[in-house]
Amino acid sequence: MGRMRRALQQRLPVVAGAATLTVFLAAVILLPKTTSEILRDSAFDIELAGDQWLRRPAPSDLKVIVVDIDRASIDALGTWRGRGRRWRGSSRAVATARPAAIAIDVLFAEPDDRSPAALARRLGSVTGRAEISTLGEKPAGW
Repeated sequence: MGRMRRALQQRLPVVAGAATLTVFLAAVILLPKTTSEILRDSAFDIELAGDQWLRRPAPSDLKVIVVDIDRASIDALGTWRGRGRRWRGSSRAVATARPAAIAIDVLFAEPDDRSPAALARRLGSVTGRAEISTLGEKPAGW
């Protein structure tokens, strides 16, 4: 009986890990892209919140303020491309406090559908003129 219990205890982490991996892979494959993106972003927000909770900041005289733009903010304000004026206004609001430095770390994960190349491709497909679509192709060496 003791030998069987030990064998089960040794295999339990492997079985639990395999089951978790299977569930996550099924979610990625079966869920629509937008749902999986929302889940990924929410998981990342939870991870960051947990990290901040676990690593309490040490007291300091330095005044550092981090402005975090999470999924809820992006949903409320719109994407970077779609609401450029609003995002510029947000950065100006931070600048009015006259900080010593501002660092902005942005991941543009969405395809750029407003660039001249993307517009040329779209115009070419709408008009049926292939020569317009080729204007959107990258030159050799890019």
